[in-house]
Amino acid sequence: MRDLRLRRRRQRAAMARVLLGASYRPNDRTVWSKTQKTDWWDNLVAGPADDGEWVRYFRMSREAVLELVERLRPVLQREDTNMRAAIPVDKRVALTLWKLATSDSYRSVANQFGVGVSTASVIVMEVCEAIHDVLLQHVVHLGDAQAVMEGFEQLGFPNCIGAVDETHIPILCSPHGASAYINGKGLVSMVLQALVDSAGRFMDVYAGWSGGLQDSGLPWGSPLFERMEKGTFGPQTTTEIEGVAVGPVLLGGPACPLRPWLMKPYPEAPEGPRQRFNLLLGKCRMAVSYAFERLKGRWRCLLKRLDVAEKNVPLVIVACCILHNICESRNEAMQEGWEEGMDYADLPSAEGHADAFSDAEEGAGEAHGVREAYCAFFEKRRQAEEL
Repeated sequence: MRDLRLRRRRQRAAMARVLLGASYRPNDRTVWSKTQKTDWWDNLVAGPADDGEWVRYFRMSREAVLELVERLRPVLQREDTNMRAAIPVDKRVALTLWKLATSDSYRSVANQFGVGVSTASVIVMEVCEAIHDVLLQHVVHLGDAQAVMEGFEQLGFPNCIGAVDETHIPILCSPHGASAYINGKGLVSMVLQALVDSAGRFMDVYAGWSGGLQDSGLPWGSPLFERMEKGTFGPQTTTEIEGVAVGPVLLGGPACPLRPWLMKPYPEAPEGPRQRFNLLLGKCRMAVSYAFERLKGRWRCLLKRLDVAEKNVPLVIVACCILHNICESRNEAMQEGWEEGMDYADLPSAEGHADAFSDAEEGAGEAHGVREAYCAFFEKRRQAEEL
């Protein structure tokens, strides 16, 4: 009896091998992965242009997405193999945009696009890296410095080449290293520093500091700080303001150090010319808050803890900043409801954060002279306008 059962098992196994051999094809992907339907994506690409759906799913119009695909194609194109067909570049980019635009898990995104969870994770990082490598220098840069200064002059602040501030991005972090990333609210985060023009376009971004550096202002190790100190960022021509030679300046918050090229509010200015200086500086710096609000509204992965490896967090943040500039340059509309869940307390305000560098600590000198010159200039202009 035992021998009979053994023979039958061997016969069934042999029959299974025959059937498998008859049905096998070199490019049959069902051998390698579970088949999942993604008809919605195929229909969206092949169907009539409906920008409403594209913006809802990917935060960009169909034209913008397809243009992005073509710019990244040389880096992202993969060849088919005998084992499986390569995932098309447009689908890889769309999957990544979906992930960045939502707080969906990798499992949810993978299911949406009919790929494995690990495959989705790899795709997102590859596309973010391609966005960074191919587009960063072309999309996030100072550009026409004169046009930037004219934009701020229209707001009332002459000779300004940008407003700078930081915002916190929630992240996942291993328990043994989490303490270094805990910010003032007790949340684990990384800091994004950004320089923007008067329209809220990013001109310089840097991500990677731990959230534990909260309210430290523009850190001394910032690449932007170093370039401004060395005079290698932007034009170095000077303008005379109330008898003082002033080079192009950035506008920072109370937590920043006062430098000849970095203006910050007076620490105590209840009324008078200094108060008006603070109000004007704060008004111009609202461009940073505007930029961060639109950045996080579009790319909602930045609102909740980024579920990527700690080492990859800066790459994803910078990729979102690049996409922000692309959307802004194309006047891509913001949709109602995208700001839902926004922590407005984390966005820079006209008042800014606590003063991390007091005037006493910074000492008197050239920087104070520049700020006093601006203050006197604004007051003289106000008086002239009242005549």
